[in-house]
Amino acid sequence: MRKSPTNTKGFTLVELLIVVAIIGILAAIAIPNLGSAHRRARVSRSLADAKQIVTQAYLYNSDFNSYPTLGTLQSTNYISQTRDPFGANPQAQDYGFEAGSSHVWALSVGPPGGGAAPPSTPPNASSSGSGCGGTVGWSNTYGAVQPTGC
Repeated sequence: MRKSPTNTKGFTLVELLIVVAIIGILAAIAIPNLGSAHRRARVSRSLADAKQIVTQAYLYNSDFNSYPTLGTLQSTNYISQTRDPFGANPQAQDYGFEAGSSHVWALSVGPPGGGAAPPSTPPNASSSGSGCGGTVGWSNTYGAVQPTGC
C-alpha cells in the first residue's frame, strides 16, 4: 500500500469556498453604501454651488446696484459655468435662480423625485423633501434647502 504525503502545501476547496463567501458578504454590504455616498456628495455639491451663486449675486448687486440673472453672473465672470448635477442633462442644465430685492435663491432639481427641471418658485420655510428627494439649494432668507434623509 501507498501512503499519501502528509505535508502537502495548498488550500483545500472548503477553505477557498469560505474565503469567497466572506468576500461576497463584504461586497454585498459595501456596494449599497457607495451609492448613498455618491448621492450625498452630489447634494453637498449642489448646496455649495447654490450658496456660491447667491453670494455672488449679492456681490454683483453691491458693485452694480442691481440684481443679475444667472447668465449675467456667468458672462461677467462672477461665477463659472455651474451646472445642476441632478439635471436630466447635467452638462447643460443650470440651477433655478432668481434675484430680487427681498429674496435671492438658487435651487437644483435635487435627487430623484425632485422633478425634471429646477423649481421656478422661491423656496419657503418648509422646502425640503421627505426621504432623499426634493430640491436642493440655497436661499438668502431660509439658508440651506435640502431633502431630509440624504
